[in-house]
Amino acid sequence: MLKRFLATAAAAGALAFAPAAPAQQAINLTLASGYPPVFLFLREIQSNFAEEVNRELAKSGNRHRINWNFAFSGTLAKIPAMLEAIETAQAEVGHVSHLFAPGKLPLQNVDGYTPFSVPDHRTSAKLTEELMKAVPAIGAQYDKLGLVLLANFPLDDYVLMSKKPINSLADLKGLKVGGAGANLNWLAGSGAVGVATTGAAAYNDMKSGVFDALLAPMTFVPSGKYHEVAPFMTKVSFNAMTAGQIVANKAAFAKLPAEVQDAMRRSAAAFQARYLDALDRAVAEAEKAVAAGGGKVSTFPREERAKWAASLPNIAEKWAKELDARGLPGTQTVKAQMDILRRMGVQPPRAWDQF
Repeated sequence: MLKRFLATAAAAGALAFAPAAPAQQAINLTLASGYPPVFLFLREIQSNFAEEVNRELAKSGNRHRINWNFAFSGTLAKIPAMLEAIETAQAEVGHVSHLFAPGKLPLQNVDGYTPFSVPDHRTSAKLTEELMKAVPAIGAQYDKLGLVLLANFPLDDYVLMSKKPINSLADLKGLKVGGAGANLNWLAGSGAVGVATTGAAAYNDMKSGVFDALLAPMTFVPSGKYHEVAPFMTKVSFNAMTAGQIVANKAAFAKLPAEVQDAMRRSAAAFQARYLDALDRAVAEAEKAVAAGGGKVSTFPREERAKWAASLPNIAEKWAKELDARGLPGTQTVKAQMDILRRMGVQPPRAWDQF
């Protein structure tokens, strides 16, 4: 019994002097978006980026945990103001869209000026990856704004939602069409009138008659219920395009422990892959959902699409030369984009780099 007592006492003494397990450090961060979480990309950002960060931290020792404050639906800043909100650290991390920041992020808007070129979201994702390697100035834009670019993500191919059937280019004459940023250039010379909007505002804008048709990714349609107010979906094959980013405020990011920074980068990479898989499923279901909800789906005739592409002025040339004059590689970006697409086996109906 004496031996047992001495062994027990020794063990207790060892425990008393053993170093305590390090306490988990909680870090409070805000992740903001002007969009509501009904949209797929934002749900994926929450589940497969933000929540993934904590899963990564748990795997690497559980020394840190992020307490996320999700400021969605414009509660912190509306969609066009979101970039500035991250620049000024109103939120440490956020979803931004270069479509609404053409002055600050002009180069990444190139696919808004090269319509009818990118057939699907996976092509868009690969194109953006290769383009940022070919034109480093695209990524440098974020650094100059005091931002860390964690991930780009694409939207699926755009469709035309309208209150009346659209079967030809002539049907667009006089039609008011909502769009975002550079996408409104796709209407130049078509006879349609472009009206600026956002994915979050489009339903009410169409319902109230601000415009009678809308350029939108197909997966936005059931999420935004656009077919309730504009029941005709025309699949034109405009473009799938990169339209959003996950970014962090550079100064705030630099203050995070290296382990947390690494977890955020790994989570951003995981988000991209999982988001593309989720978008595959969403595209497959979107058309069914629209038809089940009373929408009428049609495909724009190929010859009318070619006519539409040919009718546009060379919007890529105008855009590129304006950026060249500002000392930015506009022409280089257009030519690199078209070269990459051709290497990928894509043959757009319009050679936007021929100017």
